[in-house]
Amino acid sequence: MLDLLLNNLDIVLILAVTAMFAGFIGGLLGIGGGLITVPILFDTFTMLGVSNEIAIKQALATSLTLIIIVNISSARKHFHYKNIDTSLASLWGPALVLGVIIGIFLTNIIAEQVLIFCFTILAIVAGINFWRTEPMIISDTQPDNIIYKRIAPFFIGCISSWTGIAGGVMMTPTQIAFGQNVKLAIGTSSFLGIFVSIPGSIFYILFGIGRSGLLPYSIGYVFILPLIVMVPVSMIVAPLGVKLSRKVSVPMLRRIFAVFLFSIAVKMLISYITAGV
Repeated sequence: MLDLLLNNLDIVLILAVTAMFAGFIGGLLGIGGGLITVPILFDTFTMLGVSNEIAIKQALATSLTLIIIVNISSARKHFHYKNIDTSLASLWGPALVLGVIIGIFLTNIIAEQVLIFCFTILAIVAGINFWRTEPMIISDTQPDNIIYKRIAPFFIGCISSWTGIAGGVMMTPTQIAFGQNVKLAIGTSSFLGIFVSIPGSIFYILFGIGRSGLLPYSIGYVFILPLIVMVPVSMIVAPLGVKLSRKVSVPMLRRIFAVFLFSIAVKMLISYITAGV
């Protein structure tokens, strides 16, 4: 593996910078950073010679594995600041896990173009949400019904498994829309991301075992090389983002990130078109 690192120092640098950005934004905005890491990993894996079909699944799997570290690191800080709604987490957690498992099972019958398209649409929707200066508010109180408590997190888990994210870009605005305090929404989403990233990583490994065409040093669909580079960086910067989230107003940063997401969407749309659709 050392020779692979030394022979691809340019890729190593790109991965390190990506991890720095993803970890910081993840801690600051309560997301896992998958919207940043997936397109970079996808491009990296295609550069290393694998097919689009394998590259997108390895990007999703590796992203979810990386996000485990970001989520745990961020969640510890949010626990310290008492920014986690444990009652909501106990309701959403099991539904998220079930959604992730079923979503990953479905990736075995979904074409790679569909996965790329799902990621593109999510990036656009998330970009629109981050561009808004004021969050959408539907209700002042969180609903006491099965749709909000079980069905919504189930679909969030399923979509997260198709896009390689921890679900924060969906969980945070959903909570805020139904009366949750912004800091609690961010902290709770950061914690709940663990219920997405850990089963997501495990099941992508299981479903990828024995699959031909994977990159060397892969465990199932998870490619180990990016983790060696990106995990230490993410562990350092994610808590800094959490700390800064308590001190600064972030509307300008949200808009900058929105522009970034729109550019990512355009890039992934091009990949979707060139994949043969």
